[in-house]
Amino acid sequence: MNKTIIVILAFLVTVVSFSACSSDETYAHQRDTERHNINTFLITNNIQVISEDQFKKDTVTLCDATHNQWVLFSTTGVYMQILDRGEGSPIKKGQTIDVLCRFAEYNLNEQPKFKITDPLALDSAQLTNEFPISRNGGEPEKLSVTDNSGTFTASFDTKTSLMYSAYNSAAVPSGWLTPLSYINLGRDEHIAHVRLLVPSAQGQSNASGSVYACFYDITYMRGR
Repeated sequence: MNKTIIVILAFLVTVVSFSACSSDETYAHQRDTERHNINTFLITNNIQVISEDQFKKDTVTLCDATHNQWVLFSTTGVYMQILDRGEGSPIKKGQTIDVLCRFAEYNLNEQPKFKITDPLALDSAQLTNEFPISRNGGEPEKLSVTDNSGTFTASFDTKTSLMYSAYNSAAVPSGWLTPLSYINLGRDEHIAHVRLLVPSAQGQSNASGSVYACFYDITYMRGR
């Protein structure tokens, strides 16, 4: 083989190897930053993390004057706090229904020390359809949700979805589906209300691509 060709091939192999290592290091750094920001958020908000085993004894996360419990789902890294389980009924196995959501999304890479307040500081949300900051004309997110024997799949209504408009994906983030096993879906004033801390792997497309976690405040209501 021509020596010049050998030198060129060796150079290309070196460049490719260096690029792969750099990419690995960059992703590892992004993951470290994400984990750091998640821990900062938990500390800032005095969140008491409970295990799935503790949670499944009564499926309650205490949120009173002395408790601020969130359950950590270890297989996904999602943290959840149920503020109101809601009235109505869960989605039945094999059933597909429309679910309407109001939400506020906060990027923890940009706001790791975001403080949860009541009411929320909606003007600092990355995305929200809550009033008065709603950016899609006030429409709730409309999800078509199917319960596949305890595993949920869902898609946004692309005609009205703010999430779809922002992230160009009809797929509902896996983290958003976590509460559906534990809440009721109705249409009265006691609708389900949860808070979620969603790591990038369970989040919307931009979060997974740029590797950042999001805090969500979401309500869930059965569609007509």
